[in-house]
Amino acid sequence: ISFLIFTVSAFLRIFRTSDLLRFYYDQGRDAQIIMRMIRDFHPVLVGQTTGLAGILRGPAFYYLLLPGYLIGQGSPAIAAIWIQFLNLLGLFILYKFVKRSFGSKVSLLTLCIVGLSYNFVGLSRWLSNPSAIFLSIPLMLFSLQKIYYSEKPSFWYPSLALILGLNLQFEIASEI
Repeated sequence: ISFLIFTVSAFLRIFRTSDLLRFYYDQGRDAQIIMRMIRDFHPVLVGQTTGLAGILRGPAFYYLLLPGYLIGQGSPAIAAIWIQFLNLLGLFILYKFVKRSFGSKVSLLTLCIVGLSYNFVGLSRWLSNPSAIFLSIPLMLFSLQKIYYSEKPSFWYPSLALILGLNLQFEIASEI
C-alpha cells in the first residue's frame, strides 16, 4: 500500500508540471542567474534576498536547481520536475524515518498526509527555495535519528551540521 501511495504522490507532483508550475518574478530572476552560471561558467557565492532588508540567503538553492536547468536546457518545467524527484526522495526518507520511530501504521499515515495533501503538492510545484526543505528536513531528521540510535554517532554530526546550514540557505523559518 505504501508503494501505491508513493506512486500516486509522484503522479500528483509531476503530472502537468508545465501547466501548473508557479513561476513568478523571483523564479525568473533565479532562472537567469542559473543560466548565467551555465552559459558563462560564472559561479555564484550569494543567494536570493530575503524579506528582511540586507539579509541574503546562500547560493545552495541555485546549485540544487542547476542539474535540472542543465538537463532541461533552461526549461523551468524540467527544473521543477528535478525538484519533484528530490522531494519524492525526501518523502521516502521521511517514510523510513517515521516507520523506524513510530511503526508502519503511523508511517502510512505520514505518507498519506505529506504525499497526498493538496497544500504539500501545491508547494512542491513552486520553484522557490522553500520547496527544497521537503528533502533537507527529512535528511536532517534522519541524521538526528542516526545520532540517537548509533553507537558511534560521530559520523552523523558533520552531516547534521551540513544539512542545518543548507536548511538555513533554503528557508530560514524552517530552522526557527
